[in-house]
Amino acid sequence: MSTDQRYDYIDALRGWAILGVLLVHVWIWMGADNNFLTHLASKGAYGVQLFYLISAFTLLLSIQRHRLAGHVSWRDYFIRRFFRVAPLFYVAMLTYGPMWQFVPRYWMPEGIQFWHVLTSLSFTHGWHPKSVNAIVPGGWSMSVEMTFYLLFPLLCLWLTTLTRALIFLLISLLVGMAISELAYQYYLDEVPERFSYVIKNFAYTYIPTAQLCVFALGFVTFYLFKYDFFSQPSKTKGIIITLIGILILIMFLYWVPPKIPEFFMFSIGFVVLLTGLKFYPMKLLVNPIINTIGKLSYSLYLTHFGVIFIFKTLLSQYFQTLNKDLALIIAFILVVLTSTLISAVSYRLIEQPGIRLAKKLIK
Repeated sequence: MSTDQRYDYIDALRGWAILGVLLVHVWIWMGADNNFLTHLASKGAYGVQLFYLISAFTLLLSIQRHRLAGHVSWRDYFIRRFFRVAPLFYVAMLTYGPMWQFVPRYWMPEGIQFWHVLTSLSFTHGWHPKSVNAIVPGGWSMSVEMTFYLLFPLLCLWLTTLTRALIFLLISLLVGMAISELAYQYYLDEVPERFSYVIKNFAYTYIPTAQLCVFALGFVTFYLFKYDFFSQPSKTKGIIITLIGILILIMFLYWVPPKIPEFFMFSIGFVVLLTGLKFYPMKLLVNPIINTIGKLSYSLYLTHFGVIFIFKTLLSQYFQTLNKDLALIIAFILVVLTSTLISAVSYRLIEQPGIRLAKKLIK
């Protein structure tokens, strides 16, 4: 089996992650009446944490390959990471800024200001509630990702064993929760009370320190997979563990332990699901269609907001004539299909040239 085929389950998980993100944003627009559909759609936001988990895990696989080849260049690493993310993000800034007409909106009660542009260009916008989603919708996750990319070389130096990874997981979870509480109290007076949701989401979800524990889970998973139990494919193990992972995620739709961030509990379920698919990539979950969506997931993440905005402008009156659940399903299918077509173009014209440019600079 080729290396690409061995890691098909990674692309598949990216595909399911982005479908969850698309679903929650369509649901925010459409709503739903069915109880299960409401719970499922509302938790689709945690597809972002699945991306983070996979990001840490795959970066460690990449560094392992470079070490086995005898050379790790952190300079090359930073070049690859920057040009993997920045080109499409900057195009998104040029697109969404004029689309929003730079006026106040849900995440930007005061409108876009010049310093928001500077923080977005430097990927530091995720460190302040007034810039966290300033220009690019959902842009907070790019700031979190870039922050992790900066920390990754240092983490690789220290987190060299499963024990250290577990210690870091506990520390990052507790420290992250503490910083979130402090940030909420500190910034609460920054906006009028009616906009307090901005501070709440920033402090408990968007600030990079809150998400570090999810990346830590990626390190834990990487070192777990070095044990003999995880070394050989097994259909039986794969099916059983995958089903356990799905059941855990369904349980978390309705209940998670109090005091612990909900996104962290879902991330634990994702680890179980990832483990099961590593043992045996079930065709129902790992197939060419979902793998293709996974390969386009970054473009899909940045483009689908604009697609929803256009559909919302043109088709809202039509959807209001339908049953809410049916309208949600139809709108979701339309958004997925349209966003995928646009993303296939942006992947070819923006993402791939960015990757090629990084390779040229490295040479």
